[in-house]
Amino acid sequence: DAAGGKRAAAEAAAAREAAARPAAAAKLAGAGDAAGKLAAAEARAKELEAKVAALGKELEAAKQAAKQAGGGDDGEPVDGDPVTADDHKRARRLADALLDDVFDEDEDKAKASLAAKTFRDDFARPLAKAHKQYKKRTRAAVRAEQDHWGEALAARGA
Repeated sequence: DAAGGKRAAAEAAAAREAAARPAAAAKLAGAGDAAGKLAAAEARAKELEAKVAALGKELEAAKQAAKQAGGGDDGEPVDGDPVTADDHKRARRLADALLDDVFDEDEDKAKASLAAKTFRDDFARPLAKAHKQYKKRTRAAVRAEQDHWGEALAARGA
């Protein structure tokens, strides 16, 4: 995507310029008119810092433009994109993995809670944390079509 390319180019240019600054200052400090050259190097450093700040602002503006255009800057689908079978497969696997982690925290307690039908109460905090991760990592459109989280809980008897 264009925003990502601009961002990478801006970050690379800023890094090159920042890396060159200490070497240039050291070289200038050892030369004849050290005070004058040091002042010039400091002025150049301020110039470069201003340039880095401007590039950072440009990067943020590009990110905002990409968001408003409906594209994600990380290549992930956005909620306007059609939901695919792969989206549902990923959501199911994620729900299963997150619930496995909750069960694995204290397997004996989990089994006892399931048998007593108190799992959701006994593991309320870890379940809430896992569900938050599930919602964060699963598109709203996928969650609206099918409740993979609820199905995964039901499959475990919770």
